[in-house]
Amino acid sequence: MTNISPEIEYTNNNIFSSPKETMTEAPSFIGSDTLNNLNKLATPEDDDIGNWGHDENTASFIEDLTQEDPFDPTQLAAEYKAKRRGTTGIRKDKDYERVSDTMHKLKIHNLSKVRDTSKYKRDFLDLIINGNYRIKYIPDAARRDTAHEYCKNHLDADGIPLYRLLPTNAVDPLGNSITDLNGDLVDDIVLVDKRGSPVIINGYQLVQASPYKKAWAAMFKTKSARKLNPFNEWLAGMFQKSLSKVNWETGEYELNAREEMSNMMDTYSKIGLPKPRISKRLTPNSYWASVFSHIWHFFWNQLYKPVEPLRKLTDYLSSANAMFATLYDQPALNTIEASKGKKIAYPDWLLYKKVNSGQYNVDVGEKLQDETQKVIRTHINFTTNE
Repeated sequence: MTNISPEIEYTNNNIFSSPKETMTEAPSFIGSDTLNNLNKLATPEDDDIGNWGHDENTASFIEDLTQEDPFDPTQLAAEYKAKRRGTTGIRKDKDYERVSDTMHKLKIHNLSKVRDTSKYKRDFLDLIINGNYRIKYIPDAARRDTAHEYCKNHLDADGIPLYRLLPTNAVDPLGNSITDLNGDLVDDIVLVDKRGSPVIINGYQLVQASPYKKAWAAMFKTKSARKLNPFNEWLAGMFQKSLSKVNWETGEYELNAREEMSNMMDTYSKIGLPKPRISKRLTPNSYWASVFSHIWHFFWNQLYKPVEPLRKLTDYLSSANAMFATLYDQPALNTIEASKGKKIAYPDWLLYKKVNSGQYNVDVGEKLQDETQKVIRTHINFTTNE
């Protein structure tokens, strides 16, 4: 059994939704309640959050733009739009006829009257064992209304939907509009990719199985052992992922696979199996999510344990968002306003951060990391949360 150093802490990068999974213009770390009340926040005192003052000894938070007015909304919008590829209307040669032809080539048969399904069962075994796939169920993609929203909320790097829901082409016995691909009058909820190939069918999707999860399950042989050693924590430990090993300039965690993991990757890659999926992406808000999880646990289970039932009246995500905005994002905005000598509307600030995300991440991230190591970790043990 691998001994994972107590220096390694679990880092949660999935608390805040990815910008690729939302079409809203608000940043991923700001909840709706926070946005609605942000203007009501009092300016934090320096003694409370550290000195964010802008003076000759403090490097400029973000390099001045060469333009005369770096906060001109029109200019910022143009710069941001230039970074993204836009599309309008139906793309060339992308229509239902092409999708229909692709579906026809799949030769989808009606199996409702087929008694001997052994062939399909053999194919199923071949797919799972030899293909190294698993079947993932996505409830939101199993109903027409939620599948439509699912498509809108899952985007590529350019903001274009990854999936499209096949339109209706028939009616069921009750007169409801449905998509019928094989003539059985049963609604087929099918999401296709950009090439028109089916990807999610009635909520079911084929995804590559992780051999590393099987290795983890073989290592921790009981349900209780696996509960004490979750897969994500084990995987983070195998790559020595830590809050103290980060690179804000590249926006990534510094990962270094242990010898056992390197041997597994070499063995599996030789037979065509994938490498483990572990997120290296680093942003100030994702870093804060990992730190705040320890603060949250310490607050309710150690500091205020007698009133722990009140925890049901609070919300972790809203609390984390509000504290990040108050302690780090708002002071950063105040610093820029002080250096420019004028107030900045919050929508302009959001756009400015998108255009200058690299420098924002460095300055806010380094301050957050420094306070985590010098202040927070002197009071809370991140291994035991005590």
